[in-house]
Amino acid sequence: MKTYIRGFFIICVFWGIGELLNTVIPYSIPGSVLGIVLLWFALHMGLVRLHWIERVADFMLKHMALLFIPAIVNVINFYDVFAQSPFVIAISLVVPLLAVQIVTASIAHFLGFRSDQRGRRTS
Repeated sequence: MKTYIRGFFIICVFWGIGELLNTVIPYSIPGSVLGIVLLWFALHMGLVRLHWIERVADFMLKHMALLFIPAIVNVINFYDVFAQSPFVIAISLVVPLLAVQIVTASIAHFLGFRSDQRGRRTS
């Protein structure tokens, strides 16, 4: 139980720091994104150990779908808007989805290719 409390506290602290930075910096980057980036840097630099937050992060990822239920239910309030232009809404959902998948796959392929080459050079 102590590990869950400590992990949740660490994640909340980085989220809070990200929200504070969001009010200070002139760019429109969400505070949650800034907090995740700061947490990643802290993990990378060894300031935060992975096992401190791993269980809580796994729990949060496992139950993340529950956080989207209010937003999905609220779509019912805008049924008229969706019914008027379903084609435009479908295109606005599919095109960014494909763009994100293509960019993610390209980056993963590039990073995988580089790690394969590094592995061959060292052996």
